[in-house]
Amino acid sequence: NEKYDVAGLGTVLNEGEVELYYHNQIKWLWEDSELNGDKVVHGYLYAIAGYIVENCSSVDEHGNRLKLKDLESIFDNLFGQPGYSKVLAHLGGGWSKSVPFHCEDACAGVDVELAVFDYCCNFGIGSSKAYVEDKSSVKLVRQLPDLDITCEAYNVYYKDIVEGAAALGENGSENDENGVFAAMNDVFGYYLTSYVDNQGRAVDKEGNLLSESDLNFDYYNISCGEESQTEQVAVIGHDGIIDWVNKVSTTTYLDTTLHSSINGVVSINCSAMSIQDVWVDLDECDQGTITRRFIIRDGCGSAGSGMTFEQVINVASACGLRESMFDLPEDLGTQDGPICLPEALSDSYFPDTIGRLTLKPELEGVLCNLVAIGKQVKSYDVVGAPTMKKYEITWIMSDWCGTKTSSTKELTYTQVVVATIDPACNVDDNTGDVSLVSGQIKTELGSAVSGVDVKAVLGQWSPIKLSTSESGDYSFSLEKGSDLTIVPSKNTGFSNGISTADIIDILSHVLQKNELDSKYKRIAADVNGNGQIEALDVLELRKLVLNPRGVFANNTSWRFFESKTDNEVYEINPLIGDERVDFTAVKVGDVNLSSDPASSNRSVTGNLNLNMSDKRLKGGEIYHIDVRSDNFDAIRGLQYTLNYADAYVSVESILPGALKMTEDNYLKYRPGVLTASWNDSEGMSAGADEVLFTIVVKAKSEALLRDILTLNDLVTKTEAYGDAGELRDIHLRFNGDGGKFALYQNRPNPYKGETIIGFVLPESGEAVMTIYNVSGRLMKTVKGDYSAGYNEVRIRSTEIGGSGVLYYQLTTDKHTATKKMIVVD
Repeated sequence: NEKYDVAGLGTVLNEGEVELYYHNQIKWLWEDSELNGDKVVHGYLYAIAGYIVENCSSVDEHGNRLKLKDLESIFDNLFGQPGYSKVLAHLGGGWSKSVPFHCEDACAGVDVELAVFDYCCNFGIGSSKAYVEDKSSVKLVRQLPDLDITCEAYNVYYKDIVEGAAALGENGSENDENGVFAAMNDVFGYYLTSYVDNQGRAVDKEGNLLSESDLNFDYYNISCGEESQTEQVAVIGHDGIIDWVNKVSTTTYLDTTLHSSINGVVSINCSAMSIQDVWVDLDECDQGTITRRFIIRDGCGSAGSGMTFEQVINVASACGLRESMFDLPEDLGTQDGPICLPEALSDSYFPDTIGRLTLKPELEGVLCNLVAIGKQVKSYDVVGAPTMKKYEITWIMSDWCGTKTSSTKELTYTQVVVATIDPACNVDDNTGDVSLVSGQIKTELGSAVSGVDVKAVLGQWSPIKLSTSESGDYSFSLEKGSDLTIVPSKNTGFSNGISTADIIDILSHVLQKNELDSKYKRIAADVNGNGQIEALDVLELRKLVLNPRGVFANNTSWRFFESKTDNEVYEINPLIGDERVDFTAVKVGDVNLSSDPASSNRSVTGNLNLNMSDKRLKGGEIYHIDVRSDNFDAIRGLQYTLNYADAYVSVESILPGALKMTEDNYLKYRPGVLTASWNDSEGMSAGADEVLFTIVVKAKSEALLRDILTLNDLVTKTEAYGDAGELRDIHLRFNGDGGKFALYQNRPNPYKGETIIGFVLPESGEAVMTIYNVSGRLMKTVKGDYSAGYNEVRIRSTEIGGSGVLYYQLTTDKHTATKKMIVVD
């Protein structure tokens, strides 16, 4: 031992942090004689020599190779102790005062061995399992930037990806089987979980800088531009001389551009788990925001701490209205050369020979602008010419998707027409004759449908398109002899009039219990557009109830049928005179016609109570909240929006009870909001002790259940349906109040629109709720007779007529309590 220099092992153990670690352990053991270190080092040397014998030894001049048996003799002779090599072989190498672990070992059980020595260097070896924790914290190095894209780009490149991800709901990436979140990472960026060097740069495990392709991403956008073309045109002057002038025409075009941005970076020690979801808040014009949420947990997955980041993608139209988007009608006639018309121009008489203002054909269907075109005709007398009129036709172009404050929401263009009015005039050099094609679009109950796009398709010519007025009317002035097709369309407001009540009626028809009584209702029931009414239509419609911003996969929101033929398009071949073409409008999915103004209003005839036991939740715990009802009698369906305080609790799932609730019956609409829809083929009753369904929640911090759950109409209207079709309101009530008088904090608070104030009465009787402002002025009084136990009142901000800090007080003949609430504008 005295002759041996243990540092010489450095020639072998000199690459990699693990080798260097063990070399340091060998030196430490060798130099500390009190720990039987020399024997442990001998075990190292024997193990290393054994590895050399088996893997690295060469053949001598006699063709012999060193063997382990030879090695045993060498070690026995080296130490002068027969059998010592057997001891060293059993002891082996690799011992240290602590065990080094790799990141791969984190969050798992690792098999290790322990060696125990006595003072005489006798030892024993035993197996154990070490559970390795990663207690590091992730740190934000670089924020993933927000993005601005146009809705034109959204519709072309991103809509399918985003809608597919959003449909997976809260923590959607955990349920992603189609790779939509990976696709979204490619187009919008994501958060890299990476090692970081001492300069804050992202590196791999070996310390190499990550490539630019890892750190950056590219995305497409569509912008709006204008290009001008100049051509020379001949102009004949008053003197008959032809002059050539330059005419400049400008056209709007859409241009796809490629942009680069940076991925976010989060530093980790070993590993991290990244969970994503996405929430879409786009209006009917596909404008608004897309919010991506990244939950990055460090340590051992869900057991570790974490951070939450958001990326907001703003979506807006690429183009404001501009004249270059339209084909503009030219001025016609002069005082010296008027055109001839058989009658005065007006809104009802406006022949096509005058021209029309239309969107350029190449822009149709690609712009997000929803353009409506109208006109106003003003007539002026021409001095000295009693049969001559000057008309100023003001064409009005409105973008229904433009913001109210936008300077490009509306444009006007004035066309001047100078004409002589003579019944003998021909309006066209070919036939001189036009006909009026007009009609009205109404529901089967006779209600006018406005905003329907009606196209007159004229052979190879560009179609003429207009929208129906508030009275549902439309009209075209077209040349006689024309072959044309009239096609109405409207594809907005998918969820208008849609509720679980429609699902009940469709299912009743499918089961042949109560067939839909009109052909138009049956058309409305064919939600998936395959020509049949079936259970698949129910599934499709329920998706829209749970997510009112959704659309039908294979159908439009409205369908239109010509009143005489029931065709969805009406052909006129040829047009030989004025013709009336009316259409009946069908709102797809709305089989009970609740969206029709002419339908009888369904009034609320009672309440359905949903009861749950109030309890105090503790952070980190999972709770099963059973929901019961004391008046669940002959109920065929219900739907609601459940709001929960996302900072205090997350809703994990809804489990079935007496109501067979499945994952198809509810949707995690966005953090803090869950929508639900249930129905049965028969009216169902349940006792007060029966569990209707169970809400599984995970508490994030301590809170009272009643303070964090509420029902409202924020997304899906909250209502229930009796067996006879009657409509009921739904009240959420919390039990377990011990019969004591109590006034609870309103929820939500602060609030805008509507809030709920709950209270408990120890016995039934009259109670008065008064609301007043900080100056003591009375704002509202609610008086009623209430039952013993939990009760609640709903207060709308419009009923109060004020905002800011208000006080509400509950008074009975024996008790009084006061609390504060905040109303926001």
